[in-house]
Formats: sequence, C-alpha cells, structure tokens
Amino acid sequence: MTISKRDFILFCDEMNFTAIDESLLERLFTIFEKQAILGRQLTAETLKDIRHAIKTIPTGKQRYLRRLFAQLCLYLQQRCDWVGYSRVTE
Repeated sequence: MTISKRDFILFCDEMNFTAIDESLLERLFTIFEKQAILGRQLTAETLKDIRHAIKTIPTGKQRYLRRLFAQLCLYLQQRCDWVGYSRVTE
C-alpha cells in the first residue's frame, strides 16, 4: 500500500509537528514499505518489526524516527482511516 509523502508532510505542517528531515523521512518510508501490510491496519507484529528496524539505526536518528513514526501512525489513523493496530490471534 502506497502512502503519499507529500500528504504526510502537509499533515505534519497542519499539526505543527517539528520540521521534517527529508533523508530520515525517506528512510522511514523505506522501512514502512518493506512491511507486508494488508488492508488498513498495523498489527502488533508489524509494529514490532518497524520498531526493530528503527533500533538498527544510530541513536540520535532513532529518537527522531520514533517520533516521525508516531506522527505517521497518527496520520494513517486520522486521514487514511487506518486502525492503530490489532492483536494477532492464532
């Protein structure tokens, strides 16, 4: 599923979030797009995988990426009608 970076940046501007570092935004979208996301929901497993991928990045950038990821989740929930996450049951 493709998400518009431009729309996300506009959302961040509207919400008065901090300035966006384009290279880190690109990195976050790369991490996000590598996930096998079906439908409009983030599962607990997907969130875990994204957090794990962020942990492999140098510490100073991790903080920024975690905050940017939280903003992306808010954008997906408010503007794209995604579900925050649902528990995977087997």
